[in-house]
Amino acid sequence: MPFRRGVIGQGKEGTRSPGPRPIRKETAHDRTRGQEGRGNRPNDGPARPVHPHGGPPQGRSRGACETAADTPRRPLCPPRAPQPLRGHAQLTQPILIIGATSGIGACAVDEAASRGLPVRAFARSAGTLDKTDLVEPVAGDARSAEDIGAALSGTRAVIYALGIKERLSMLWEEETLFSDTTRVLLDAMQAGDTRRLVAVTGFGAGRSRSAMSALERIGHRAILGKPYADKDRQEAMIVESPLDWTIVRPVILTKGSRSGKLKVLRDPASWRNGLVSRRDVACYLVDAVEDDLDIRADVVLAR
Repeated sequence: MPFRRGVIGQGKEGTRSPGPRPIRKETAHDRTRGQEGRGNRPNDGPARPVHPHGGPPQGRSRGACETAADTPRRPLCPPRAPQPLRGHAQLTQPILIIGATSGIGACAVDEAASRGLPVRAFARSAGTLDKTDLVEPVAGDARSAEDIGAALSGTRAVIYALGIKERLSMLWEEETLFSDTTRVLLDAMQAGDTRRLVAVTGFGAGRSRSAMSALERIGHRAILGKPYADKDRQEAMIVESPLDWTIVRPVILTKGSRSGKLKVLRDPASWRNGLVSRRDVACYLVDAVEDDLDIRADVVLAR
């Protein structure tokens, strides 16, 4: 009975089997096969380094405070050990927080200290703060070039969080606090070594005004027109500076705790009004310093 053509080596009935294969001696090449991983094969070149934070060395695109629909929600601002500065220098320089005794500034002091980050807390009433291993109170006037220059010395970054108390006279009185203090700060930063500035203004300042409805603009101009005209001047000065700035515009502020629902709106098409807690805002401010978020960009913070 003739053999039918079949698959060599299957050994089925009616097929030709070539018999046992000759034993081949193991070579050095055989011993190394299967041990070569991706990036270690001869033609692959060196393995790519992995950044310790999972992102590019120049900073992450999303901070610990933010939530996103396409990522699992994480606890808002978990305490973290100090991270190294770019250039592998150890993080020993303090963050200068201007307006450190009230509102967002006070929350930013608490947030930074909770992460183990050194803070220089600057305000006229800084004497009311307790000095600790991480918090250095510095009393001074933000309009004084001498005071700001001294406070700025040896700092890593500046968080500008000055505000004004609501009062009836702000309906008609011209406001210059924001532009005056920002001019002093920018001059001092450009004359020194501190390049990073994270400045809080507000929703409705600068180009975010175009995101308001017509009704919102009417009410905003009637009540906050004078202070926000000065915030417009402040933002223009920051944008024209050569510093590594970020302009942060929170929407309507609340006294609540951190919500875990902070949204950092980067696309102007997504800008909108709403509510956000001061502690949520403070969390983003410290993230922006730690992770170099949104450099030379303006964002809106909302829930």
